[in-house]
Amino acid sequence: MGITLRKLPLALVVFLGTTLCIAMLLEACAGTQTRANDTARLLMNIEPAQGRLYQGNRFLGSALALEKTPLPLSPGEYFFTVKAPHFFPHDLRLFLKPGLTKVSIKLRPIPQ
Repeated sequence: MGITLRKLPLALVVFLGTTLCIAMLLEACAGTQTRANDTARLLMNIEPAQGRLYQGNRFLGSALALEKTPLPLSPGEYFFTVKAPHFFPHDLRLFLKPGLTKVSIKLRPIPQ
């Protein structure tokens, strides 16, 4: 077939290198699927409908949007604030795990 003893080690190295690359690519693809399933998703029911969710000063979504579309986040600990005009703000500490978490918040109105 034309392979001599001198070329055999090089052919073997090329074969093993190619096999290793394919194995690493397959493992990377499998890891991506696993990580996608590890996403935490937060679905919130906020009253009043004008409510908004913040993390620090960063706006994350409105009550209407967060009621219909879960917010994708990495699992872990989070501090949120729910605010609405003419209502007391509500601070919230959540430990999110992979999967869907549902939270309902009803803000208290500020007395007039």
